[in-house]
Amino acid sequence: MYRSPAGRQRIQQLYDAQLRRLGIAAHSRFVPTRFGNAHVLAIGPEDAPPLVTWHGAQFSGPFHLELFRDLARSHRVYVADTPGQSGRSDPARLLPFGQAYGRWAGDVLDGLRIERATMAGVSYGGAILLDLAAWSPSRIEKAVLIVPAGLVVDWPWRLASRLLVPFLKYRRAPGDRTLREAMEPIGVDLEDHILELYGAAIEHLKLPSAPPGLFSERHLKKFTAPVLCFLAEDDCFFPYTKAKAKVGRVFGPRARVVTLPGKHFPAKATRGLLSGEIERFLHSAQPEAGV
Repeated sequence: MYRSPAGRQRIQQLYDAQLRRLGIAAHSRFVPTRFGNAHVLAIGPEDAPPLVTWHGAQFSGPFHLELFRDLARSHRVYVADTPGQSGRSDPARLLPFGQAYGRWAGDVLDGLRIERATMAGVSYGGAILLDLAAWSPSRIEKAVLIVPAGLVVDWPWRLASRLLVPFLKYRRAPGDRTLREAMEPIGVDLEDHILELYGAAIEHLKLPSAPPGLFSERHLKKFTAPVLCFLAEDDCFFPYTKAKAKVGRVFGPRARVVTLPGKHFPAKATRGLLSGEIERFLHSAQPEAGV
């Protein structure tokens, strides 16, 4: 998972710094799963309805919660550090098949004593949410998918040319310029603390396991919850046109797609749109259809 003890220490320092930066009290606890203990953070009123969320690759709970901070006014927002990535859960390496992630997510819910809830998954976390939907669909009341993995992928050669080469260049010669070149395909105008995290991840972390998926109508035939899906117009991982068509085929009229301008990582200017759309979806009896 970590390439060196010093790298592990650096990642954990960034984890703690982001917890302080959040500016909102976060409750920390561990819950048992079949893959070891999962570390869970929670923000928002303890008696509010739960919103269970799953974070993106190498992002970890404190950074992920920044996207959901506004929603913590009306919901108790939970995030579990995904095992094998840069958080504080036990460092298991889950396989992307056999519904390992869905089983792990179900165990997390059991540990939190949450039988059923609205859930949100971002990027890699979207695939975790879909794996849970395939494994135990009754546990999901509503689903929010934000630039989700698990539905489509870009061509491997294109991903390698756009991402792997700049990442390796940064690893050989770390610096502000090479880091911004490495992150340019993923997002623009990224804040310094986000760049710092990704730079540390490139330097100090091994590549995570592939996310679960790809999911089709066959895998999700028993999943009938309403879906709100955010797709980015210039997503380097999940091409917009392919992803939008797949959402329509898999979820049909119970899904609504919101198009985000820009690249895979939601720009700071669009995060208000994200929060507003999710808030409306959480409080609606039925989603507004439209893919």
